[in-house]
Amino acid sequence: MILCCTMQALPQAAEGPSLRVDVTANRRPISPWVYGVNLFEDKKGFAAVTGVTLNRWGGNNASTYNWKTDAINLDADWYFETFPGNSEADPALLPDGSRFDMLVEQNRNLGMATMGTIPIMGWLPRSRDRACSFSVAKYGPQQSVDPWATDCGNGVDLNKRNITNDPNDIYDQFGEDFQAEWVRHLTGKYGAGAEGGVPVYSLDNEACWWHATHRDIHPAPATYDEVRDLGIRYAAAIKAADPTALVTGPAAAGWDEMFYSAKDFLSGWSTRPWKYWSNPVDRRAHGDVPFVEWYMGEMKKYEDEFGLRLLDYVDVHAYITPSKVQRDAGDEDAQALRLRSTRALWDPTYLEHAPEDLPGEPYRLIPRLREWVDRAYPGTKIAITEYNWGGYQHITGGLAQADILGIFGREGVDLATLWSDVEPDAPIAFAFKIYRNYDDAGGQFGGTSVLAETSDADKLSVFAAERADGALTVLVLNKDTQDLASAVRLENFVAGGPAQVFRYSNSEPKAILREMDAEMVDGAITATFPSRSMTLFVLPRQQDPGIEEIQQ
Repeated sequence: MILCCTMQALPQAAEGPSLRVDVTANRRPISPWVYGVNLFEDKKGFAAVTGVTLNRWGGNNASTYNWKTDAINLDADWYFETFPGNSEADPALLPDGSRFDMLVEQNRNLGMATMGTIPIMGWLPRSRDRACSFSVAKYGPQQSVDPWATDCGNGVDLNKRNITNDPNDIYDQFGEDFQAEWVRHLTGKYGAGAEGGVPVYSLDNEACWWHATHRDIHPAPATYDEVRDLGIRYAAAIKAADPTALVTGPAAAGWDEMFYSAKDFLSGWSTRPWKYWSNPVDRRAHGDVPFVEWYMGEMKKYEDEFGLRLLDYVDVHAYITPSKVQRDAGDEDAQALRLRSTRALWDPTYLEHAPEDLPGEPYRLIPRLREWVDRAYPGTKIAITEYNWGGYQHITGGLAQADILGIFGREGVDLATLWSDVEPDAPIAFAFKIYRNYDDAGGQFGGTSVLAETSDADKLSVFAAERADGALTVLVLNKDTQDLASAVRLENFVAGGPAQVFRYSNSEPKAILREMDAEMVDGAITATFPSRSMTLFVLPRQQDPGIEEIQQ
C-alpha cells in the first residue's frame, strides 16, 4: 500500500484520530532493558530474531536453586521435587556447566544481559539427586502423586489437610554468605556486573506466596519485617561481593502484594462490597503504608544510616490484566479489551477495568510506582519483571505487546521482562522485532522518547523516538477492526528525505514488510493504517550543511 496517498484517495478507510509528534517535547532516554524476557534457554531462536536485551532467571523455582550443586526444587509447581538444573553437567566440574552458568553464556553469545535471582529463604536442596518433600512412604497417602514418581505427593492428605514435613529431609540451610560466594564465582568467571558479567540480581520472588508455593520450607506467611530483613541481609552480601551489581526487590507478586503482606492475606478478607483485605494487621502495624512503598522507605533508612544504596530497582509483577485476556486470544470482546486494558499501566482516566480493592480509582500502575518512589526512596528505578497480556499467538497479543513496550519507553520504566517463553514467529515476537530488529539487519526504534500524542488511544496508539543517528522513528498501532486514515503531524523536525515504512499485519503474519516510502508533506505524513497493524516510519533528519557548502 502506498502510504503517501491522501485520505481522499482512500475512501475505504475511516477517518482516524489525529496524531502529533514533537521532537523537542517530553524527551527522556528509553532504557534498553525494557525489551526483556523471562526466556530461560532460548532453544527456538527467539532472541536472535527479535533483538531482546535482557533475560531474567526467575519464577517460583529460582527461589530454591542451589548454584553449587546445580539442584532446583520445583516446589508446588511439581510435587515439591528436586531435579538437576542441567542433567548433562559433570558433577565433578560444578558449578561449571550448571544450568545458570550455561544461561549466562548463552545470553552473552546472543548479546543479552542476564538478570539473576538470589534465593533468600535460607533452605536449598542438599543434593541434585531426585528427591521430594512429601514422601508417601514417610507421610502417608496423599491426594495426588507424581505419576512418574509415585512416592512424591502433593503434601495434602486424603482429608484435604496440608501435611507438615521436615525440611531437613531434602534441604540444608544456607545463608547470605553462600549466595555472596555465588556472586564471586560469577564475577570471577564472567567479570563484574558492570564489566560484562551478571549486572542485576533480584531478591528472590513473590514472597507473598512462599507459604503456598514453598510451604515445605516456609509454611508461615511472610511479613513486612521478614521480607525487609532478608532483603537487607542478602542485598548487602551481593553488594559486598560485586559493588557494581544492581539489586531489585521485593519482586512483588502483583497488585495485592504491592499493598499488603502474606500475613495480611491470611488475616481475613471479605467481598463486601468488593474484594478487600478486611483485617490487614501487618499493614496497620506499619503505619497503614502500602507494603512496596514501606519497603522502599526502609531501604532508604539503611542508606541514610550506612551510606550504601542496597536497592537499585523497585521490582513488581504487573498482573493487572483482566482475567479473560490473560491466555488465549479469546472472542472479539476479549480481544478488544486486551487492546484497551494496556491503559491500566498509565492512564488516570481508565476505569473500565479497575482494582477491586480501590473502587473508583484506576490502576495507573507506572505513575503510582513513581509517586511511591518520590515519597519513599527518590532515585530508585522501576522494574516490572513479570507481565502478560495474553494472546501470544494472535494479532491482538502482538499489538498489546507493542503498545506495552511503547508505554514502558514513554513512561520511563527502567527494566521489564515478559513472562514467559515465546515462539519466534508468533505475533508477540514481532512486537519486540518492530522495536529491535524491524529490517532483519538490526534496525531499531530510537533511544530517546519524544512527545507522541493521539486523540484516541483505543483506536490508534503512537510512539516516537529520536535515534542516535538523528533519525526519527514513529510507530503507529491500529487497534481497530477497520482501516483508519490519519495524518501524523511532525513538529520541530526537518526530514532529510522520505520515510522508510515497515509494517506488520494479518496480511503477512510471519514477516515485517517493507512498504513504499512515505513523503512528508506540509509537516505531516498522511497514511492509511490497516486494521490491527503496526506501522513504523523511519525518517532521516536533514543534515546541517558542511563547511565546504557554507563557504560556497
